[in-house]
Amino acid sequence: MRRGGLVEFDLDLDAEFREPVLSAMASRSRRLVESELANPSSAPPADIAKARKEIVKQVLAMAQRNEIELPSNDGAEAE
Repeated sequence: MRRGGLVEFDLDLDAEFREPVLSAMASRSRRLVESELANPSSAPPADIAKARKEIVKQVLAMAQRNEIELPSNDGAEAE
């Protein structure tokens, strides 16, 4: 769902995933996303699921282009 050019989403992300994604963003974008995360929407669950899938798709694409580095599955710091 779009509002003002932004995708509305309500994510319950753990810090291990949230921080690498947020730290890869420009500061203004990061503040907007943090604001959205702090104020849950009343979006339908289907819209939330769709937004989550799109976010994961974008994050994985950014990781493939080496724009961000995701933590490894074993919990060790990536080198």
